[in-house]
Amino acid sequence: MKIGKLNIVLAAANPNERMLFKDAFNDVRVAHTLTIVTCGEDLISHLKQTKNLPHLVFLDLNLPDKSGMDCLKIIRNNKMFRDMAVAVYTASGSVEDLESAFVAGANIFIKKPGDYISLKKIIVDVISVSRLYLTDGLNRESFMMSYLEDKELPLMPTGIK
Repeated sequence: MKIGKLNIVLAAANPNERMLFKDAFNDVRVAHTLTIVTCGEDLISHLKQTKNLPHLVFLDLNLPDKSGMDCLKIIRNNKMFRDMAVAVYTASGSVEDLESAFVAGANIFIKKPGDYISLKKIIVDVISVSRLYLTDGLNRESFMMSYLEDKELPLMPTGIK
């Protein structure tokens, strides 16, 4: 399957983080559309109303009104949304949050990096792996990857047979 533009949604409450993420995505120069929502309710509403579901959702755990974890559970319990890759994008680097996110159905866990260059590298990596799963039809339910600290290597994707 050939993928043109990647359809991306970012759910993040902090305006500075949204701007940084948007700038980083534009700098990577990947054909994409980026929709930004600021709370959990808006994310779920957008997903239910859009005609073109995103290929990838970057989801902050700390969203107002409906937490990122609540949104993740709603996404994974809805047949319409199951094919979307979900990247938890959070300030937390706790093992408990990582395990909870993967158990709830996240494909990627990203601890927000401390600098712009690291964010761009993570975005490139996530896009590369996401495109692999989109074009090769690999099993999204077993696709998991984690970025915890700049000094740590990411956990490699699983589910490749």
